[in-house]
Amino acid sequence: MKQEFLEFLLKSKENSDVVKVINIYNEPALNKGENFMSSISRYTVKVLLKSGETSILHLIVKSFPEEKKHCAFLTEFSFFKNEIQAYSQLLCKMKELMEEFSDKRDTLWCEMLGFKPYNQLILQDLKHLQFHPMDRRKNLDYDHSKFLIQSMARFHAMSVTLLKRNSVCADDFEPYTFAKKKAVKFFFWSCLRTMEKAVKKSWGSEWIYFADLLRDIAENLYEKLQELAQVDFSRFNVINHGDTWTNNFLFKHVDGTNTPCGLKFVDYQLTHYNSFAWDLTYFCYTSILPELRRAKCMEFVKIYHQELTENLLFFKYPIEEIPTLKHVIQEMNRIKFYGFLLLTSIYPWTTAETDDPYDVEKALTNEENPDTAVNVEIFTCLKYRRMVQNDFKEFVKEGII
Repeated sequence: MKQEFLEFLLKSKENSDVVKVINIYNEPALNKGENFMSSISRYTVKVLLKSGETSILHLIVKSFPEEKKHCAFLTEFSFFKNEIQAYSQLLCKMKELMEEFSDKRDTLWCEMLGFKPYNQLILQDLKHLQFHPMDRRKNLDYDHSKFLIQSMARFHAMSVTLLKRNSVCADDFEPYTFAKKKAVKFFFWSCLRTMEKAVKKSWGSEWIYFADLLRDIAENLYEKLQELAQVDFSRFNVINHGDTWTNNFLFKHVDGTNTPCGLKFVDYQLTHYNSFAWDLTYFCYTSILPELRRAKCMEFVKIYHQELTENLLFFKYPIEEIPTLKHVIQEMNRIKFYGFLLLTSIYPWTTAETDDPYDVEKALTNEENPDTAVNVEIFTCLKYRRMVQNDFKEFVKEGII
């Protein structure tokens, strides 16, 4: 990012006292394997203020990667455009809503200082506000899962309040990216085909039937997802964050403890309008410790419903349109197949010990056989099998797959 452009952004901000950018230092913000769709850098910026003093600003710059095919893919699916729109419209409207209702809680997002259409965002660095990511390989415990679900319910409540007022428009958001044909093949289909091979190779004879199931599911996957993702306006629909896995939310903790007291969602590239259940299912099956999810699933759904109801009432949403707990449970059950897909794709990617679970560039250069991009080790490792085998048995027993 050029110094002149950053200086222009900082000086243009309302009530800015920045006179000049003196120097900039930047370094990669994430280690390999922590992000798949962007180049993310941490910037330390020394500025001269109107008072004559100097100050240090901490920023995150999110940009297109260097590879041309990767950039074309991001453009095709409007990843950066979606995120810029979320920051410049949706989240700004949410902040106005909070101010209108004298909501003194902290926002659930960081500040965007500026952007380049549509390949770069300049964001507030949350690290220096004591917000930190959790370890993606370990998943979340009960307290962090509960805190996240309550925050998600609050986010959904604000979004649906804005939708009700026509302050934001559902048509402004892309259809869910992971239900688009190319994305389905790149991510879900390729993982199912790779997992089929892994199960046959290393899971033992008792799982051969499951490998056959994976093959059959892959054959009709796009049609199945299209059916599930069809927007039904009679349902309780919200603006979903769209990508609620462990690295896309940062926690603040009570000093000296592991008790969460604040949360910020990041990475709004997959925001979309649809049933609330898409976000909640995504989070539950990618980020909660599987054993905990299985034991506390209904409790987490009740926590979501209670927090959603309280926030909708706070923002004066029509009482008669607030979904019942029964409705919430029905919606979660309706798209439970999506939970299965997440356990066979996003979950093994994001919890893998390897830093190379999926090679995006290899998929983009081999679109007919994108399964070559998936590292089979994410499905053969004992940790993965131990974590999710009970889920797969239940999916079969319940007729989900």
